[in-house]
Amino acid sequence: LSDIDALLAKADAIKVDTLDATSLEAMVLSLEKKITKNQFLRTKYPDQPQRFMESELELDEEIKRLTELAAVPELYPTFVELGAVGSLLGLLAHDNVDVALEVVELLSELTDVEEGEDSEGVVALVDALVEGDGLSALVQTIQRFNEAVEAEAKGVHSVLSVFENLIEIKPELTAPLLVSAGLLPYLLRRVRVRSAEGVRLFCSELLSSALQEEEAVVDALGDVKGEDGVDALLQSVAQWRKRDPSSPEEEECCENLFNCLCTAMLRREHQHRFRRGEGVELVVRMLREKGYTLHCAVKTLAYAVADNAACCKRVVEAGGLKVLFPVLMGKSVTKHVKKGWVSREVLEEHVTTTLSHLLLHCRGEQRQRLLGKFLEKDYQKTDRLVELHLAYLDRVRAAGAEAEAAGVPTQALHTVTGTVQFMAPECAREGVPYGRPADVWGLGMCVVEMATGRPAWPDPGTALFKLCCTEEPPPGGRWARGRGAASPAGGGLFTLQRVDVALGALCEDKLLRNRVLLKLHEQGGEPLAVVAVLHEYASTLAAAGSGDEEAASRAKSQRARLAELMEAVAGSKVPLDGEEGGSG
Repeated sequence: LSDIDALLAKADAIKVDTLDATSLEAMVLSLEKKITKNQFLRTKYPDQPQRFMESELELDEEIKRLTELAAVPELYPTFVELGAVGSLLGLLAHDNVDVALEVVELLSELTDVEEGEDSEGVVALVDALVEGDGLSALVQTIQRFNEAVEAEAKGVHSVLSVFENLIEIKPELTAPLLVSAGLLPYLLRRVRVRSAEGVRLFCSELLSSALQEEEAVVDALGDVKGEDGVDALLQSVAQWRKRDPSSPEEEECCENLFNCLCTAMLRREHQHRFRRGEGVELVVRMLREKGYTLHCAVKTLAYAVADNAACCKRVVEAGGLKVLFPVLMGKSVTKHVKKGWVSREVLEEHVTTTLSHLLLHCRGEQRQRLLGKFLEKDYQKTDRLVELHLAYLDRVRAAGAEAEAAGVPTQALHTVTGTVQFMAPECAREGVPYGRPADVWGLGMCVVEMATGRPAWPDPGTALFKLCCTEEPPPGGRWARGRGAASPAGGGLFTLQRVDVALGALCEDKLLRNRVLLKLHEQGGEPLAVVAVLHEYASTLAAAGSGDEEAASRAKSQRARLAELMEAVAGSKVPLDGEEGGSG
């Protein structure tokens, strides 16, 4: 113990100079001198490396010294005023790649600030980097590095860290970085390369986050330097069509890239690109292989067919029915659930979403083939939908009973009240009554809008779809990245709605309607319960369509279709809220 005390006393006696404005100015001046000296010797002796090598080592050491600044972010404005940022950016193009490596390592240190540290100083540094065209310079630098060289592979990771730090400090830099500065083509290219798994994972995280956060990045996928970005994403996930990811890192990368595809397909034009790029055929093949990507493929199909008749038709033509129905029946998913890759509830949500859209949008021969699946084997698939309806209806009713026992009006479980963009997922999806957790969520969404100048999801229809149909968190910083950020679907109300949409569509066929009503009667169910769920769903769409004119038109069309489904189940017209005879 005495030896330890002696060492501590000795350490306390060592004088450590604290970096201040004066010493920082001296360091920057020394850096400038080293840069000038190195440039002079390189120009004078271009073919004699031994003549300028020493100056290069001195320059390298001078850059390393500046890492002390990372501990004193309040001095960043002084660092900017001294013009040091421009000098560092100039060194990114230095002929000696080792110098560029030291610069990116320094920038990674300087921009990696802890919560609560001087934010004004950090913002000043970031603004100087942007004004000095640092985003483009860093994108050019990362493409310069050769990942086959260990030091340069580390440099790639450092540049990606700088990008991540910049976006966390100023989220509004996401679109300029990926679109204007050209990072998007690099990320799309890099995620297709099976090497340096850590780098590929990092790229997939940045890409997934950027697509969630910025509509401009989603727009840019249509033409990425002459390449179709959706097709590039399809190529990146195609590597898992016959094999499973070999590590947890590769699993997370796989999930991220499928999330990129799903986010892209919230746009109709990207759904069409997915179809033209044979994306439907790819995910159908993955479903047939029954490997790790089965749950990713089911989810991706749910996004691809959403209100898209052309994609629905392609699913049937590509043999998708043969692989979707085993998922519905639970026959091909046992391994995935046991290994914890996905929950059975998430699979049920995505497969019923897909089937409900197929039933709504398929026509002619495709519709007959689809209905034929529900007729075959003594109505086995139809009976399964009735079984799911009853199971999820019980869940929703149980939630209502718990709420009533807690003194919360049951009506709160079934009414969508408020602005959709600020609604908590459990309120939109599961009908959970409003309370403190929902208020915290709403406050968080207000903070997002105050920080970024716009709602996380400006379009009410998109907001409702994201809350109810996806596992994606709102756009944000690091917390919104990676597989761990996504919460399980687990609710019940949304899946119940999709199941009952499918049952309503089946009831438009006389034989299938008779079977649905028979099985409901045998198992103690009521057709009016299906009608009630569809009616509440229509009310939810009315709330979602209260925003812009396009959203209102889309909601009106969807409500009209739901009215047809209710009539098919009930055998007579069921007025919607706001119509004569409706509940208002």
